[in-house]
Amino acid sequence: MKIRIRLAYYFPVLNIYYDFKAVHAGICRIVYNKIKKSFWDDKGLLLHEMNHSKQFFRFSRKSWLYHFSKKWKLRSELECYALQILYYKKTKSDYNESYYISCFSEFIRLRYGLDETKDYRLMLLEEVHKYGS
Repeated sequence: MKIRIRLAYYFPVLNIYYDFKAVHAGICRIVYNKIKKSFWDDKGLLLHEMNHSKQFFRFSRKSWLYHFSKKWKLRSELECYALQILYYKKTKSDYNESYYISCFSEFIRLRYGLDETKDYRLMLLEEVHKYGS
């Protein structure tokens, strides 16, 4: 097990890297994040999970809607994946935007209990352009 401590605004968040069984590479629990050990070097994933922690502190009571509102969950995941993609854009020499848009939009479609008939690529692309401009 490895641990990184990062701040979400002024609040310390533990990022615990270990092997656990889940479809997701990382899971946010507000003041700590569980991240699979094999993703130790993936700072984009760390940014994604830390942004979920920041969303909690930023939205306070509204952030609990993530668990009850598909609209809120989608909004939250689009923001986190967009920031993750922008991080990769800045840091990866072999960056391929269409690959990440396609891959992450499939994660959104299949892994979050949202409408599986929707194509989330355009929404994610718009979010990337919103934060990237």
